[in-house]
Amino acid sequence: MSHDRFEQIKKYLHFNDNLTQKPRGDPGHDKIHKFHPLIEMIRDNFMKIPPEEHQAVDEQIVPTKQRISLKQYNPKKLHKWGYKFISRAGESGFVYDFEMYTGKGSVDVSDLGVGANFVLRLARGIPKHKNYKLFFDNWFSSLDLAQTLSDQGILTLATVRANRLKGCALESDSKLKARGRGSYDWRVETQSNAIVVKWYDNKPVHLISTYATLDPEDTCRRWDGKR
Repeated sequence: MSHDRFEQIKKYLHFNDNLTQKPRGDPGHDKIHKFHPLIEMIRDNFMKIPPEEHQAVDEQIVPTKQRISLKQYNPKKLHKWGYKFISRAGESGFVYDFEMYTGKGSVDVSDLGVGANFVLRLARGIPKHKNYKLFFDNWFSSLDLAQTLSDQGILTLATVRANRLKGCALESDSKLKARGRGSYDWRVETQSNAIVVKWYDNKPVHLISTYATLDPEDTCRRWDGKR
């Protein structure tokens, strides 16, 4: 096959009927209509694999230079421009489920925010009340999300932003800094039995969990730029 022929096939390759695509502006418009069946086929096969106990939800950027509305920009990523995927993977690295971010207008399953809705949708494939643990970072997490997952029978551990803790009163940054690196304060939310920990490293880090506790304590070795 010639190079030009390959490029022509690739240009027009899609996996859906154009006549069934709803126009832009329609509530049911699907930006990935042309290859949505392929995405669903891959997801269905991923979800047939028995899941691991420890799983995580995170985002990835698949780099592209195409001029397309699906392309996202994230300055914190190695590849700043590309397609954005949110995936649920095990500690082995195997992906059990994923979604392609297509912008505003995605179907929500709650009013907890965009990040939390990704977690809740991807968590549908996790067996409930079977001691499975789910991890994610502070873009997704909140106290409300931890409570919702706890009600569904999924245990969690995540970093969380201080403004998503609904008035949870913890020691101030200055007090923890005065006590030195490694100092911490904590509270327990009685409704979901979630524990919130504010730990001082180079700056305060907030964590929330519905299964982990403060004990046993451990130590870690860190680089000190002053030495």
